[in-house]
Amino acid sequence: MPKILVIEDIKKWQDMIAGHLAEEFGQNLILKQAWTIKEAKTLLQDSGFDIIALDGCMAKTNKLNTLLLLRRIKKHHSCPIIAISSHKKYRQILLENGCTYACKKWHLSHLMKKILKGSN
Repeated sequence: MPKILVIEDIKKWQDMIAGHLAEEFGQNLILKQAWTIKEAKTLLQDSGFDIIALDGCMAKTNKLNTLLLLRRIKKHHSCPIIAISSHKKYRQILLENGCTYACKKWHLSHLMKKILKGSN
């Protein structure tokens, strides 16, 4: 069963992503959600994730502030990392700094499905 971590600080996005993932995967998915960088660091102590989705702007700002977290993820995890920032520029910066994929938040579940099908 795939294990997914979504790092996103806005409730409406977390709810939408969780709903889309439930539609796409049903109960065949373990979803962990981090609402803060601190919470993400705690959850990232578990190395068993199949995909990590990372927002570029945490703490309810419009500033790219997750690059240090991305470096930590890259150092300790080998799974695909998806940049899910609403800002195209931030998705590009996250890709250039180590994310494997990038997409708009409302396309995340479809991209995850493609990634997971490719890994089987």
